[in-house]
Amino acid sequence: MAAPPDVQRNVVISAQIALARRGLYRGEINGAYGPAMELSLRAYQARTRLPVTGRLDLETLAALQLLPRPRQPVYDPSQHRVRPPPRPPVRGEWIPE
Repeated sequence: MAAPPDVQRNVVISAQIALARRGLYRGEINGAYGPAMELSLRAYQARTRLPVTGRLDLETLAALQLLPRPRQPVYDPSQHRVRPPPRPPVRGEWIPE
């Protein structure tokens, strides 16, 4: 299943920026996948010893650090033991439990 066109465009823009920062893409940052983008991807894939496909496959997206990061787990208070607060002082001294 393909991603919606706006998502695809944003991924291509991110890849164009990432490749431009590495000096491999000199075309317009516009989200269009054209010959310059394919050539840049092939150069990057060859440089990083990835399969040279000229496509934004999962391996290439991961190498460019363009895949979404996993969500952080939601805090679950039942997984953490919390010590109760100390009892109030008696005559100015703390009484150990």
